[in-house]
Formats: sequence, structure tokens, C-alpha cells
Amino acid sequence: MTKWAYSMIPNQLFSKLKTNEEAIELLHNYTNILVTRHPFERLVSAYHNKLSDQANHPYYRNTVGKQIAKDQASLHIHGLSINNVRAMTPEKLQTLPNFRNLNEKQKKEVLEYSYVLKTGEVSFSQFVRFLTKYSKKMNLKDMDIHWRPQTHMCIHCHVNYTYIIRFDNLVKESNEVLGWIQQEQTSFNRTLVSISGNITQSVKDLTTRSYFSELDESDVEILRKIY
Repeated sequence: MTKWAYSMIPNQLFSKLKTNEEAIELLHNYTNILVTRHPFERLVSAYHNKLSDQANHPYYRNTVGKQIAKDQASLHIHGLSINNVRAMTPEKLQTLPNFRNLNEKQKKEVLEYSYVLKTGEVSFSQFVRFLTKYSKKMNLKDMDIHWRPQTHMCIHCHVNYTYIIRFDNLVKESNEVLGWIQQEQTSFNRTLVSISGNITQSVKDLTTRSYFSELDESDVEILRKIY
């Protein structure tokens, strides 16, 4: 396996090396640490941090989110023009004859979806629908790194990782690894380091369960097959 096979790694470290020998030397002589995470928890984190109204930066909402909203608009705008729903103000929309012919529930949905089209703040279930559709048409290794399956990034079968730790127990296991590494480097005169954190696993579990409660079992089964 050549060094170019490692170009999918997000930090691009191996792809910058000049020879395959350099890549092999890194793998054999450096401490390799893999952090694993439950794929469903990882999906929730990606959605929450990139596409939800809690996301700190609008880039993913303006690109991925708005594209998802556009692709799935026909399920929510009840025959109205997507350009009208996206561009018009709620007041202007309500003057359209086609809008007036809708029942109250449909009108409410169109008005709410107008906001989604403008902002890209799609729901978690829409995000999952996007993933399941993508998995049928595109190569999983070309997915965005935030929701690409870990098996397509970390090359588990080709790297003999020194340590494998779990994200759901990150603080404890990271400190164990740091302790082992620092014990091996006793010749260095340095202060031992550790990390701390305060988000308990029970909180993460509840968040993931809450988001997944929005999904049909058929959607969850497809996600199991993808991840």
C-alpha cells in the first residue's frame, strides 16, 4: 500500500511525504493513536455542530444545509414554486392563490419550510435522509470527513495502532495513554501532563437518543449498514 493511500486522512500528513519509505518509517517508529466513536453519536455531533441552529459558523448551513433543503422541498411545500417559497416574505407568500388553497396545516408547513430554505437549518431527519440517499449514489469515501465512516479514514486494516481509545471515555483513557507514554520517556525532564473534561457520557447518550427518536426504524437500519 503506497503513501498516497493515506491522503484520505484529514490532516493529510502522509500525502505530504516524498517517499513510501518515509510513510512506513512513521508508522513503525511513531506512537499511533486511534480514537474511536460510536457512529450514531458521531452523526449527531456532526449535525449539531454543522447544520443545526446551534452551529457556531454558517458555512455548512449555507452550503450543505441549503442544498438538502432544496432537494427535499417537494415533501414540504405542497406544489408551490420553490423559488417563491424561498424568496418571498411570509406576508407575500400568503397572498398567492395556490397558498390560499392549502389547509391550515399545509400553510403552516410551507411558512416554516420557507425559513429552512433561507437558512439551511434542516432537521436531523432531513440530514439522515440526505445521508441514506448519498450512500446509494456516491462512494462513501467521498463523503465529508465529519460524517464519512471512520473505516474510510483511519485505514484500520493497514495501520497497527499502538493505542485505541474510545471517545465515550476520552478523558480517562487519554490520561492512561499519556501516562504510559510519559513513563516511557523518563529520560526527559518535563512536567507530566493530563487532560480534563466535564461532559458525562449519560448526557451524550440522552442527546443521541433524543435525535434518533425522530427517525423511522427503516432509516436507522440503513444507517447501521452504512456505518
